[in-house]
Amino acid sequence: MFGLLIPNQPVRTDFVQISDTSMQALIQNVNELTNLTVFNIAAPMPPADFAFSVYLQQSHFDPIFLGQLTPTLHSLSLAISHHIKQRDIDSNGLLIISIEQLMPMQPDQFTDNEKLSMVGKQLAEDMFQFCCSFEDVYFQGQHYIPYQAVEMWMNSVHQRVKMNQKFWNKIQ
Repeated sequence: MFGLLIPNQPVRTDFVQISDTSMQALIQNVNELTNLTVFNIAAPMPPADFAFSVYLQQSHFDPIFLGQLTPTLHSLSLAISHHIKQRDIDSNGLLIISIEQLMPMQPDQFTDNEKLSMVGKQLAEDMFQFCCSFEDVYFQGQHYIPYQAVEMWMNSVHQRVKMNQKFWNKIQ
């Protein structure tokens, strides 16, 4: 059995078997998806040299390979917003898991500069969302965000960097 975790939704285990080696779960409004986690919940491992390959398919587009679950890697947590092809069209998608030949580890697909650019964009989006959460706070007729709140947000980013100076390596 497998689990699928999508932000702001309960854990899903509603995968449907479509063949002896494949299963899938329907994802509604896949165009709104930013990240997901797929994990193995006591599923029997495939034979040696095989693994559970995980794919995301949006609408009629070809499936996109996200990674493999192996005997030593029981979950995948991925930022997938860059894989979504059509953000402006509500569409359903599929998360597909199939037993396939174990693939060798692939080198990072992005350079450090591309990763830093993606981190910068995500931090800017996170800061924007944070600021939007204060849209009903006014001070003398002006939009107001307490400095202490912004400082708290900056400290949380600083803590992430202190804990792992290359945390952007996890961006897929």
